[in-house]
Amino acid sequence: MLISVGVMLMSVVLILMSVMVKLISVIVMLMPVVLMLMYVVLLLMSVVLMLTSLVALLMFGVGMLMSVVMMLKSVMMMLMYVVGMLMSVFE
Repeated sequence: MLISVGVMLMSVVLILMSVMVKLISVIVMLMPVVLMLMYVVLLLMSVVLMLTSLVALLMFGVGMLMSVVMMLKSVMMMLMYVVGMLMSVFE
């Protein structure tokens, strides 16, 4: 009786161990897939960050161009004013 109970317990333990081994093997097989997904997500995030930095750089460039244009406009206005003053002096 005791021997049969011991054998039953041993078989249950062995079945549980085989199930555990199967689970571990499945987890090990899934790990690279999870790592690949994480890598893809990180790549997408880096691409998004690069795009946002490019957009920010473009905005900065446009702002710089606008300020240069405004400076040129003000210089032209000053020149026109000086020319007008000279014309009125020579008249």
